[in-house]
Amino acid sequence: MPEHLGLILILAVAAALTGLFLGLGWWGWALFPAAAAIYLVWDLNRRIYGAKEGLKKLEEAISQLPEGKLPSLSVLPGPQLLHLAATIQETQERVQQRLTQLEHDRDRLRAVFTSMRDAVIALGASGRIALINPGAERLFHVEAEEVVGRNVLEVIRHRQLARTMQEALGGAQPTTFEFETIDVPPRHLQAEVAPVRTASGKLSGAVAVLHDVTQLRQLEKIRSEFVANVSHELRTPITSIKGFLETLLDGAMHDPEVCARFLNILSGEADRLAHLVDDLLELSRLESDDTELTLEDLDLHTEVTQALELVAPMAQEKGVTLDNQVPPGLHIKADASLLRQALLNLLDNAIKYTSKGGRVWIEGRTTEDGRIAISVCDTGQGIPSQHLPRIFERFYRVDKARSRAMGGTGLGLSIVRHIVEQHGGQIHVESRLGHGSRFTMAFPQ
Repeated sequence: MPEHLGLILILAVAAALTGLFLGLGWWGWALFPAAAAIYLVWDLNRRIYGAKEGLKKLEEAISQLPEGKLPSLSVLPGPQLLHLAATIQETQERVQQRLTQLEHDRDRLRAVFTSMRDAVIALGASGRIALINPGAERLFHVEAEEVVGRNVLEVIRHRQLARTMQEALGGAQPTTFEFETIDVPPRHLQAEVAPVRTASGKLSGAVAVLHDVTQLRQLEKIRSEFVANVSHELRTPITSIKGFLETLLDGAMHDPEVCARFLNILSGEADRLAHLVDDLLELSRLESDDTELTLEDLDLHTEVTQALELVAPMAQEKGVTLDNQVPPGLHIKADASLLRQALLNLLDNAIKYTSKGGRVWIEGRTTEDGRIAISVCDTGQGIPSQHLPRIFERFYRVDKARSRAMGGTGLGLSIVRHIVEQHGGQIHVESRLGHGSRFTMAFPQ
């Protein structure tokens, strides 16, 4: 208001002089023009003040737009400001809807990003890590807040991956390759690397999706080794059978003594093939997901006694003493046929590798964590320590020549391990060369 006082005084003086010039008198006619001028100036000042207040509110409203607020602008003075305010508010509502949609999209992408089992690493335009998902955190044992902003080579420590991602930042085509980490044991990863572009086609970074294929490669290796081992185990008796048959056909069949000896050898090789096929079928059945256990409450002392009776002729022939040291009244919940098969496989091995005058016995006890532990022990030749970690692998033999000579298929211990694992238990071995072995199966109760 003070800035308009000068204008009001000028208008009032002009009105008074006009009244005197027209002869209306100083205090007569000059009063009305002066009052009109004062009113006009006051009204003008009121409108200017209202416009200032309206613009101020508009400024405050516009400043709140980035925060997503919707202030009311319906009380602004003047139709022009109201129209402008309505336009701003309508624009703000559309922006708010778009922001809400973007937030929903971001939440969905975040949910997908964090729930992916594969590791995902994204680089920014600067070539440093911009995003890393929980899968990558678990794979490389890092925290996102610790590695964001660092060079990918510091996190992965694999030059081929870092180089490929740098090439993707330069616009290279998407590529896929495999590599091994420096972990112990190493992990086998399959990497898919691609550049990231904006909607306008500008390069904004690179992303790498890492699949952990360690287990897959291990399974492929096991399958390859299994096929090779089966082929070798089958080839040996088949070659032997074929050779003796050819010898017989060439005339040896006419010598009764030679013919009888060759036929006994052929019978043994045929039995060996039959045992191998039976063990392969049994192992395949145990490894399948269709295996159903018939759990029963079994008296362990009775089950061990029956197993020892079955191998007693073999032990007597070798001069090995058998002993049941399982306390009476100890019960176990297990599949009776599978438990007996596991006991017979362990007893068969123990008797085979125990010299004349040796001893084989079975112990049973309840462990501190409530499991039932069954130990098959012997005073045999023992197992060298370097072989213990692999003793339960299929076709693994400590002494291949001697194992085949004794009629073993190399699958017995692997079958025992699968039987124990089918029950949810664990098996381990303790042995020293020349001091016997102890195989312990722990079954949950």
